[in-house]
Amino acid sequence: MTAPLISIVMATYNTAPTYLAQAIESVLEQDYPHWELCIADDASPSQAVHDVLQQYAAKDDRIRLVLRKENGRVSAALNSALELATGEWIAVLDHDDLLSFDALRWVADAISRHPDIRLIHTDEDKLNSQGEHCSPMSKPAWNRAFFRSHGTVFHLGVHHAQLVRKIGGFRIGMEGSHGYDLALRCLDHIVDEQIHHIPRVLYHWRMPSPATVQTTDDYAQWIKKFDTLDDVGRDSIRSSIAALSRKPLISILLAIDESDPAHTHLAHSIASIKSQLYPHWELCQIDTACLHTAAALNQALAQAHGEWAVLLRAQDTLSEDALFRFAEAIDMHSNAELLYADEDKIDGKGFRLAHWFKCNWNRDLFYSQNLIGRSAAYRVSLLRELGGFNAGCAEAYDYDLALRYLERIDEKQIVHIPRVLYHERLPEDMSSGEASNIPVFTEAGVQALNAHLLRRGIDAQAELSDHGYRVRYALPDSKPLASIIIPTRNAVDLVKKCIESIESKTTYHNYEIILVDNGSDDPLSLSYFTELARKPGLRVLKDARPFNYSALNNAASKVACGDILVLLNNDVEVITPNWLDELVSIALQPGVGAVSGKLLYPDETVQHAGIVLADDSHMLVGQVFRNFSHMHPGYAGWACLMRGYSALIGACLAMKKSIYDEVRGLNEEDLIVGLNDIDLCLRFIEKGYRNVWTPNALLYHHESASRGLDCTPEKLIRLQREIAYIRRRWGKFFEAGDPAYSPNLTAHKENMSLAWPPRI
Repeated sequence: MTAPLISIVMATYNTAPTYLAQAIESVLEQDYPHWELCIADDASPSQAVHDVLQQYAAKDDRIRLVLRKENGRVSAALNSALELATGEWIAVLDHDDLLSFDALRWVADAISRHPDIRLIHTDEDKLNSQGEHCSPMSKPAWNRAFFRSHGTVFHLGVHHAQLVRKIGGFRIGMEGSHGYDLALRCLDHIVDEQIHHIPRVLYHWRMPSPATVQTTDDYAQWIKKFDTLDDVGRDSIRSSIAALSRKPLISILLAIDESDPAHTHLAHSIASIKSQLYPHWELCQIDTACLHTAAALNQALAQAHGEWAVLLRAQDTLSEDALFRFAEAIDMHSNAELLYADEDKIDGKGFRLAHWFKCNWNRDLFYSQNLIGRSAAYRVSLLRELGGFNAGCAEAYDYDLALRYLERIDEKQIVHIPRVLYHERLPEDMSSGEASNIPVFTEAGVQALNAHLLRRGIDAQAELSDHGYRVRYALPDSKPLASIIIPTRNAVDLVKKCIESIESKTTYHNYEIILVDNGSDDPLSLSYFTELARKPGLRVLKDARPFNYSALNNAASKVACGDILVLLNNDVEVITPNWLDELVSIALQPGVGAVSGKLLYPDETVQHAGIVLADDSHMLVGQVFRNFSHMHPGYAGWACLMRGYSALIGACLAMKKSIYDEVRGLNEEDLIVGLNDIDLCLRFIEKGYRNVWTPNALLYHHESASRGLDCTPEKLIRLQREIAYIRRRWGKFFEAGDPAYSPNLTAHKENMSLAWPPRI
């Protein structure tokens, strides 16, 4: 058999030149020589990228290059690379990842030994920000059910070229999941015997730099495709306006900034008002000469005749459909008292950037950042009852207003419009590269928030954090007992590390530990558990039934003495001493269901920072910001701010025992092992509670270290049954969309990048 030619396809776009060079070098260093590297650059504006590509193309004639004239995103670029490929096999290498030096030799050897195979995949690991190898992933032998349920991406994935061309290459619209989608479509044309697994780490996946998850250029393409009105769209909106049952007059309150005497950008603001498709508006404007902005807005408010008011800073602009979207929401939600929408920024050249796609109302996130922001509509009558804007709050006058307004309405009367309706202009001295979608947070904002907490009778203190506000809830003088439940079978080393970290680090001392021994038979484990049972405040509960995570926790909860339950995996290790103070103080707040902290992998990257419910062909749920550096703020600062999520991980989950009992604990009939935490959190929401994630309780999680991955046939059958139950029980919730997430952010990946297309 002749040595097969392997075509490696790569799409590049504004890649960091160093990483790009390293990726290409990893191909040049292959000890198997029969390859070609087919690169399609997707119209990178960076000349440095072009220079690197052209230098390497000149260096080795096995490197073939095409420079696309228009950006089409990764699937289109990979298809362009495919057009260059002449090999019998197609491998995909991301533009900043690496191959091991012997990767292609192992692939060629497999092809030689198994001539009928059509798809090859290998093990992989990751490269952290320092270029160190970490998080090796040893995959099981091929199992179709495991592949479908886990959404495994093939790194390294090698497909027979005829098969790739037969299915039409990479599918447009599946960007971000293009590799998984390609493999899924290949599966429709081959049998399991034609799939081969090489159990060696041959691919090194560079962990994404969260700071560059989205670029201005990505957003520009997104705007062009999904957020640009044409004449057909405008006519449709005009027809919708005519059909509104109510057409409220909307007063636009405009304070003209006297710090800009030339009114450089005022004309843009006025033009955006005049271009509104919704005609029922009035402009109330006041010059801020000798006045604070808040005082000027109060004078503008005094002029208003409208039922609703929208604020506009005299530099910023409204989208041309902004007032229509507000009016439409008012018409649809007759009890609405406060509306808010998404927003972005505009630079000095008029380019939009730094999109801030918000979630539905989220009280805990609002206490961490001004979720309402600038893009909002208020009832004029209530604004006047509140006395308007507070000039004593300096630049936080809008946050103070929203906090006081919230005290007068029901949270169910707050409506979020998932569209960008407001464009905030960047300061003249700020470059586009400095723009951030993290809202401004100031000492004045802290003062406004503390005043609100005092008025609401909430025993808590707000302070500035690195990326927003942090609310510290006070614990009562008599701290409630927290019962920490840890199920295990054997695993003495994990259990010892877990319990010793609790005992040596935890500053909240009123706790008991209930270790649930699920039929341990390892002598070392049994000896250690016997030793533990002699300790005060630590019980070992023997429960030798077949493993049922839900039943084990439920049984332990019945003998727990605490008012607070903490479900804790045996593979969790405490980092921050105040972890339990934080969880308990939040769990005690009225209306709170489950509380979870920030869990890290041992390499200091994020494992859990909240769960997004997706339920598409790629993910049922997603762990947001997974593999991000634990120091990175994440999208809009959300990886470092307390906020609500629909679901949280059960590896560290605190709640009042009374509400755990109210919903009858974990579902031990339908969810024996997995997804019981998702179900529990959703049942809390169903009862009217909210689930809170905090970054201020930090723990390590050696995920699945004790029970392993779900990769045996029996485990896969069980997992599929649990997934089917979740979809059946919570189908309507999934269909409505996760209220703690944005339909404009992806459901295919866990980095909160843009959705292509948005789900609205």
